[in-house]
Amino acid sequence: MNVRFSFRRAGAGACLATLAIAVSAAPAAAVQKITSCGTIVSSQNAQLDANLSFSGAGACVELEQGKNLNTNGFTITCTNGSGCGHAVLCDPTDQNNEASVVFSSKSNDGGHVDLSGPFTSAVEDCGQVKDLKIVGATTGIQFDDANSDGKKYFRNVLEDVTIGVSVKMGDNTDRVHDNRIDATGIGVVAIGSSSGSGPRVDHNVIRGFDTSGIFNNDSSHLRIEDNVLVDRGDDAAEALDVSSANASFDNNVCEVDSDCDCELDELTAPVSCL
Repeated sequence: MNVRFSFRRAGAGACLATLAIAVSAAPAAAVQKITSCGTIVSSQNAQLDANLSFSGAGACVELEQGKNLNTNGFTITCTNGSGCGHAVLCDPTDQNNEASVVFSSKSNDGGHVDLSGPFTSAVEDCGQVKDLKIVGATTGIQFDDANSDGKKYFRNVLEDVTIGVSVKMGDNTDRVHDNRIDATGIGVVAIGSSSGSGPRVDHNVIRGFDTSGIFNNDSSHLRIEDNVLVDRGDDAAEALDVSSANASFDNNVCEVDSDCDCELDELTAPVSCL
């Protein structure tokens, strides 16, 4: 910060002093710019600086030490018709992966796709994923690291995926929310906390599934609230396929499921729902 005094005569011998303070802006934090696959990010946050093509079994970009990635309006594409590993992997071995955030600062650009093609999982073991559009992956977003837990997954659009979001969460503040998921198999696979009210799976729109809208097969604690679930018309599809007796349900809308507050196929006039 620079401080400067100046003086000027104001008549009758008076003297006015002016205090000028100039505040220099702090320099922007350095960001690693990624222009090719095979990049490991460990010393600073990163952003894509080009469209990337990937055909391998590993990861196009690997984040370490809790670093973040901004896709920045560019796309990572799996070009191998037989499938690829991951577009983005947060390394679970350093146990800081739950701090990593994968996001797009260009989320309102009219449908831009961030991660495209048949990745095994487009984003793997990253603690927070937001504002991405993911198309064509077997699993869009997955967190199954045994040593840590996923945190927050929101405002993502997932299309033409077999499983939309599959995450293990451990805290009551963890959430999967406000996503639009078009999944052919399962919309959300959720593992919750061992106690408490449980993480939330809420305010998601899940469409086109032929197996489960939201799936759980353990005894963890979960809150499943305010979701809209519409299957593709398969009688075997189950909107809320949740085994845990420690799960709670509130204000969910689906076609047919006794755990939903509103079953669209059961509505009769006069309509009363929720």
